[in-house]
Amino acid sequence: PTPDVDPTYFAKKISRFYKVFIRKEVKSYKGETWLSGGGREYKVLSYWCFCAGAAIHDVIKKEIWSLLLTSGTLSPLDAFSSELQVNFPIQLKNPHVIGPEQMWVGVVKSGPDSVELSSVYHNRTNVAYQSSLGNAISTFSRVIPKGMLVFFPSYSSMNECTSHWRDNGITESINSCKHVFEEPRGKTDFNAVMDAYSTTISNPALPGAGAVFLGVCRGKISEGMDFSDNNGRGVVITGLPFPPKNDPRVRLKMEFLNEAQSLKGEKFLTGSEWYKQQASRSVNQAIGRVIRHKHDFGAILLCDTRFSYPVNISQLPCWIQPSVKIYGKFSEAVVSLKSFFSEKDLSVTMPGKPKNVPTALEFANNTRAIVRERSKRKFESA
Repeated sequence: PTPDVDPTYFAKKISRFYKVFIRKEVKSYKGETWLSGGGREYKVLSYWCFCAGAAIHDVIKKEIWSLLLTSGTLSPLDAFSSELQVNFPIQLKNPHVIGPEQMWVGVVKSGPDSVELSSVYHNRTNVAYQSSLGNAISTFSRVIPKGMLVFFPSYSSMNECTSHWRDNGITESINSCKHVFEEPRGKTDFNAVMDAYSTTISNPALPGAGAVFLGVCRGKISEGMDFSDNNGRGVVITGLPFPPKNDPRVRLKMEFLNEAQSLKGEKFLTGSEWYKQQASRSVNQAIGRVIRHKHDFGAILLCDTRFSYPVNISQLPCWIQPSVKIYGKFSEAVVSLKSFFSEKDLSVTMPGKPKNVPTALEFANNTRAIVRERSKRKFESA
């Protein structure tokens, strides 16, 4: 520490913002076989920071003039300010570039057979729920044109549903209208599936009316990917993606926030508040995949009855909240959705887009190719 800093400052900060976690793992080393006991047990020590303010405070101490943070997913700003432990005296919340007539937002509380749609943990393996959700998505695939995204709370919930759908003819029903793609975990497979999804939608020679991409909140396609225009005319959120409570990082984060409630002069979220907001932010990230520019349009379907609760509506982006409608009957949602798309022109896309501009995926692949080529040349010249 520098002379003008309290020598105990860093120790105090570490004790407040960091936690140590030790876990046991078993690893097999080269040359070992099952005869040697299946591997050796060893301990892994993790040193985790649970407050972003630890890094931000160091930046502010540099006597910077201004700190500007911009993003479309910072809301709610009070919670964001609490996470960073920074007061933002100047805050700007802009409306979306689209008008309310360019989006359809609905909470669909039940499926075609009137079974309640609820992805609470104990209900996810309920076959009646899985069938009702699958038949709802099959119906939506016949109403929403071109590309449609479906997000599940987790990979396990997606796998359980899709397995049931395949065994009971629901996947076949969806495939009769749109080609079904599932988000893979591997990077190589992911690039190939993304290409196939985009090609299916844009190729008029292929049968069907588009494609359905099944993914996971906090997964690869839910954050940072662009599904503008016909690549994403509708997004279906099947539930609230709460983090797994048995994850050590999640458990210790909640423990840290609850302990921080006793600190004087500092305001933190409670562990429960943070836990709920993680689900809301993941939902908002997934919603943001579809409407990408001022001429775009699409539908947002929240297929879990819990989205009808005022507390959950209040966590949606402010530009969506005034347009949310709650549908107690599935048929009413379908009629409204049909009316919305009947008035839209699918040929409208982002104007002035230069020709031969690579997509984000193509750009990433080209960049990796350049890096590999440069590394190869450097190795050969060494």
